[in-house]
Amino acid sequence: MGALQYLHMGRCQQLEELPQSFCDLKALQDLRMGDCRHLALPARFGHLTSLTNLQLVINHELNALPESVGLLTGLSRLDLKACRQLEVLPESLGQLTGLQQLSLQWCDQLTA
Repeated sequence: MGALQYLHMGRCQQLEELPQSFCDLKALQDLRMGDCRHLALPARFGHLTSLTNLQLVINHELNALPESVGLLTGLSRLDLKACRQLEVLPESLGQLTGLQQLSLQWCDQLTA
């Protein structure tokens, strides 16, 4: 699966974590995980350096993004709509110089 470029998963409501090996998908450009309500991201998530589009909508238990998300310098779209427990964005988000679209609607707990 090393050549995988697009992964769209929806309604994986029992999925709680991605395996660390998921972060070895170096060709992954587009990751959409909608309504995966209990999903936590691995610390090495920033190793997905080809990622340009990341959508993690309707994740009710995601309270933080890993600091390594700042390594995703090719990311142009980040959609975190309805991540209702998201409390803070990592400082490293400022390193995403190519980010063109950031969606944070219905992130009720977000303070900074």
